[in-house]
Amino acid sequence: MSTSRSVTLSLPIDLLNKVEEVIQTQKPNSLDEFVTLALRDKLVKTNANVISESSLSQQEVNPEEDPIWLLGTDTVEDTITDASINLDYYLYNQV
Repeated sequence: MSTSRSVTLSLPIDLLNKVEEVIQTQKPNSLDEFVTLALRDKLVKTNANVISESSLSQQEVNPEEDPIWLLGTDTVEDTITDASINLDYYLYNQV
């Protein structure tokens, strides 16, 4: 389990209100968890990955290695325009 230290943040009210809305409707479940995930994500995106694997708890995932976090980052173009309508056809019948 990693250790933590309390800090005081001054956040714009509108930003804090939006974060609290997200916390009420979905994960993360707390402001602490939200800020931690956001900071880790920012570190990964700025190539300052100073967080070691051993410092992550089992519930926390390194976004750089989580395929869900990477969805949409490497988009592809395709000629199929009705994939959502005919998903079963394209998945189970070789096109």
